Amino acid sequence: VNTLYIDLVKRMRMQLGEEIFGSLTKEHDRPESSFSSGDADADDLLPAQKQALRNDKKEKELLKLAEQHAFHENLTAADKAYVDRIALQNFSDRRKLPLLWVDYAAFQLHSHQKAKAEACLREALTLDMTCSPAMLMYGMFLMNEERHAEAEVMLQALADLEPERECVWELLWLLFDFYLEDPEKAHFCEKQWEALTHAPFLLHDTTSE
Repeated sequence: VNTLYIDLVKRMRMQLGEEIFGSLTKEHDRPESSFSSGDADADDLLPAQKQALRNDKKEKELLKLAEQHAFHENLTAADKAYVDRIALQNFSDRRKLPLLWVDYAAFQLHSHQKAKAEACLREALTLDMTCSPAMLMYGMFLMNEERHAEAEVMLQALADLEPERECVWELLWLLFDFYLEDPEKAHFCEKQWEALTHAPFLLHDTTSE
């Protein structure tokens, strides 16, 4: 067996694990609130602005609470916090909803609830079909589930949307070279990866068996 291939599969699964614990949806990737507490004194804000600020604060508190419960394996309480967080934004700033569903999907994967995780990712993409964190996590999820044709569609769409993402070309190379056995497409992905990283795609070396 090609040990380099095994190493890449392990790296893919490790990366998916990192995504599960929130690395995908960092704060700087999230839409900003329409109002900022630094924009004006509290007395100068309109009622809608004050409510938006309260909702933002509550959303952050619910995320922290959910993560704490998940860390301590109190999964029922964590699930409720994630659901409450989505419900809050559903009546507030709906631009944030896709990423909140991605967070909920990550929690479901952490809880080994694959069907629920997939439903969450589908919901995120229904709300925003260009939500790149959802596309990446879903593509990796599909690869891990050996649903290779579906993974190709998702990851290729992400590569078209964000061609500068190195990991997408690496995942597509793995998909085409080892699973779908399409050397032409695998070679193309290899070259795209090398162009971005300015490094040879050493994982393609098959001398070690």
